[in-house]
Amino acid sequence: MRSVFWVALKIHLGLKMSSKKPKLLVGAKATELALKTLRKAYGVDAGILMSEVARACDTSIETGVSAFDYGLLGIGGIPSGQFIQIYGKEGVGKTTLLLTIIAAMQQNGRVVFVIDPKAAVASDVARARRIGIDPDNVIILPVDTTQDALAKTRSMILRLKEKNVKMAFFWDDLGLAPTKSKLDLKKDGTEVAEKARSVWDFCQTLSGVCYKADIPMVIVNQLISVINTGWSRGGPTDTTSGGGGVKYASRINIGLGRGALIKKGKDASGHTVYATTGKNAFFASNRKVQLHLDYRYGFLDRESTLMNAVGTITKSRKGEGYKCDDIGVTEYKQFDQWTSKEILDLESLMWPWMDDPEGYDWSSMVTNTLEDEEDELVNELFS
Repeated sequence: MRSVFWVALKIHLGLKMSSKKPKLLVGAKATELALKTLRKAYGVDAGILMSEVARACDTSIETGVSAFDYGLLGIGGIPSGQFIQIYGKEGVGKTTLLLTIIAAMQQNGRVVFVIDPKAAVASDVARARRIGIDPDNVIILPVDTTQDALAKTRSMILRLKEKNVKMAFFWDDLGLAPTKSKLDLKKDGTEVAEKARSVWDFCQTLSGVCYKADIPMVIVNQLISVINTGWSRGGPTDTTSGGGGVKYASRINIGLGRGALIKKGKDASGHTVYATTGKNAFFASNRKVQLHLDYRYGFLDRESTLMNAVGTITKSRKGEGYKCDDIGVTEYKQFDQWTSKEILDLESLMWPWMDDPEGYDWSSMVTNTLEDEEDELVNELFS
């Protein structure tokens, strides 16, 4: 009787226990278990937390021009491990901006590689030194075709990544590297399509590789005019070479436009550059700032800040200088006499997210809409 009783009790308990629903894992514990399972099955790199990816994207390299780093890009510089496209018409300042970024990468301790078909960077050693570049530590990659550029770049990244070498890659100018069919005189009519395919292959292959290796890739692209044939009324009048591969692969697209000449006396010492972001994955897009391009020394920091301070600072009618009551500069003085702290306070007044980009109240953000009509103010400021 006792054995029958215990058997019945065990059956009853077993049925009772099986009727209970298993406890579900939720939240952090479930995520941790899923990540461990994924990595155990497919390797350590099989899964990455979104927070880890975000921290890697937050890494930015300052160029030293606050109007560019904070006013335009918003995150304090060039994001590491990302594709960046700089485009604009000829003579606007694309190569000069590239030299400025190269100098910043060298200061960050990176080995710089430049794909330079037209030798614009390689032949501009004097200005490069003035901007802050050490030409003895810039490696030029001579390429015959766009396919050659992909092969050499990918090979160098994979080889040096294993040796923990910090790198940065630049391409100036994308449109000047021919394709294989272009070099073959027997082929005709396939250059444009092959160019688009090869550029897309370049971006598709290297975008993920650059991110994993923490390598910024900055590509300069020429803005060229296209012929409107009539059937495409309302279509674009300008385009960039290589199709849409770079546009879609890049995380930030920076467009440069030329403004008014900046004169010292009768001679032009530089010109205004309007920089815009049609696409920015890390900050508000469609930003627009003015930059001061000096023909000898590249983009100037303080002068660029002053250009964007129109409306924030007050200019003396007697030529005594500038003041800004909001930051405590209540007396007029020339801009070169302002202290570094006063300059920083002025920049923080214009770009309040400089101190805490993540904690800034974006609902109160006012887009800076500078118009070409303000070009005449530039000569007034620097006369």
